[in-house]
Amino acid sequence: INYPLSTKKRLLILTDWFTPAFKAGGPVRSIHNLVHLLKDDMEIYVLTGDRDLGEKESFQNIETNTWIQFDKNIQVKYLTPEFQNRTEIFNIIQQLNPDTLYLNSMYSKVFTLIPLTLLKKLPHSLQVVLCPRGMLKESAIQFKSIKKKFFLTGLKWSGLNRKVKFHATDEQEKKDILKWFGNDSKIEVVSNIPKSGKYISINKDKGILNLLFVGRIHPIKNLIFVFEVLMQVKANVNLDIIANLEDESYWSECQRYINDLPENIVVNFLGPQPHSTIEKEIEKSHLFFLPTKGENFGHAIFESLAAGRPVLISDQTPWRGLYAKNAGWDLPLKDQKAFVSAIEKMAVMDQESFDQMCIAAHQLAEDYIHSQNFKAQYLALFEA
Repeated sequence: INYPLSTKKRLLILTDWFTPAFKAGGPVRSIHNLVHLLKDDMEIYVLTGDRDLGEKESFQNIETNTWIQFDKNIQVKYLTPEFQNRTEIFNIIQQLNPDTLYLNSMYSKVFTLIPLTLLKKLPHSLQVVLCPRGMLKESAIQFKSIKKKFFLTGLKWSGLNRKVKFHATDEQEKKDILKWFGNDSKIEVVSNIPKSGKYISINKDKGILNLLFVGRIHPIKNLIFVFEVLMQVKANVNLDIIANLEDESYWSECQRYINDLPENIVVNFLGPQPHSTIEKEIEKSHLFFLPTKGENFGHAIFESLAAGRPVLISDQTPWRGLYAKNAGWDLPLKDQKAFVSAIEKMAVMDQESFDQMCIAAHQLAEDYIHSQNFKAQYLALFEA
């Protein structure tokens, strides 16, 4: 039955970046996948910024400060900086009168803090769902920690945390929310919605390895660790890096490492790339390498597995027990030698063994998707 639009629940999502933005990585993928999942079931509005992370110009060929039809039942408004203020956001929420407000960040001044400070002026029936997106992890809080701790403490003492429902994307995030906001917090755990992939096999010559790193140039993504490991690798390795340059001083340090790498290691920095390019680069790689200090999901990790590419990651993500499933390695960061050993093992691997790992990686991703009823879980999350 095609119900008229007016009978659908109305969801307003506030997020700093939305498609065609890609430089902020996972949170953009999360919301993109979410709106497509629910577009038949809800009337969805996305309120977002008019440019990508770190950009000074608006997106080209996109009308700003007005609702535009993005897809069936999905409308998006890209706000320019002068419209990213309290009055404008209050007016938009009042005019739309949504059933649920979904805040896709912990620290966004415009798209989280302003809506939270408006709650007293908004109808009591409005449900507010706040997703921290991994920003309460210890590894995330250590950057700009004084500012973040001040904000979180203020939020707790204001009692605002009792007026929102928290969306945790895994059990660890639930623990982080309880730690910061106490046991009276309302929390629902619903996993991120990943994108399924198609397995495409590639050639694997013994002694050669194509590595891929996708992340941000930021200490939390731990790119320097990649170079420290590669310094110790004897095999011929091609490393492609897809990353948004977020921390200039960290990148300067990275470049010093790149200059000192031995001749058997070739590094190719591709900068930030749209999702379609990342998918192609994953297909060209043999192994995805991300020794991150903390991910609450890791879309690029999942998409590598889904495309049938083994991954070499730290034990600071939800993707654990990979070695037993023949899909890769999740290793402790204190054991650098184990990372070196994994790369050497992959480098000398023959086609047959490599194909077996690729099939296992793809199967792991497929099993994960089939084990979750994402639509039912997200509809339940947004039920008042």
